Amino acid sequence: MNRIRELRWRRGWSLDRLSRESQVSKSHLSSIERGKKEPTISVARRVADALGEHLDEVFPAKPCAGAPAKRTPARNRGGLKRREAPGAPSGEVGGP
Repeated sequence: MNRIRELRWRRGWSLDRLSRESQVSKSHLSSIERGKKEPTISVARRVADALGEHLDEVFPAKPCAGAPAKRTPARNRGGLKRREAPGAPSGEVGGP
C-alpha cells in the first residue's frame, strides 16, 4: 500500500482533507498515491508537514537507477600490485 494512503487512512482523513491541509490538489495527490506521478520536493514537504511526519517517513528514499542496491567491497582486479615491505614477512604490505 502507498505510504501516503496508509498515513492518511490511519488519521481517518479523506483525500479531500489531505488536499486542504497540504494545499495540493486531490487529483495530484491521487496520482502520487497511485504511483503515476513523483512529487516535487515542495509538494512532498507540504504533504509530509500536513501529515505531521518527517519527509523520509512519507517518501522513503529509492535507490538511483543503475546504482547497486548494496555496496560491495572493492576488489583488486589486477590493476595495481601490492608491494611487500622490505624485510617484512610474506603477505605484509609496505609503504609507497
